[in-house]
Amino acid sequence: HGQQPLFAKHEFTKNVHSPNNAIYANLDIDYDLYRDGRNNRHGQMALMMVWPNLKRTQSDAFLASSLTSDGMLWYQTSSPIEDIAMPTGYQSLYVPYPNSEHGKNGCFVGL
Repeated sequence: HGQQPLFAKHEFTKNVHSPNNAIYANLDIDYDLYRDGRNNRHGQMALMMVWPNLKRTQSDAFLASSLTSDGMLWYQTSSPIEDIAMPTGYQSLYVPYPNSEHGKNGCFVGL
């Protein structure tokens, strides 16, 4: 028996009425409401992913030394639920991982 996945395929919402739940997601929304046409953002959205206590519990010394928060922040133009191979319009604001700008070797380049 394999372990049950946390999310089913195409499941974008989990525990939406319980945001303090350890597994919480609310991605099935109208992203056009959050697009920014100002400041040359060209329809990008600012997105943030948070892992509570990430900095405090990080066992990788290099990563722990580069963390200033428990999450990461970035811009992208594609919606996190679009069925595309690679997100578009990615621009790192605070992504504390090596090579995160380039998307090489499985590094983060958006959702």
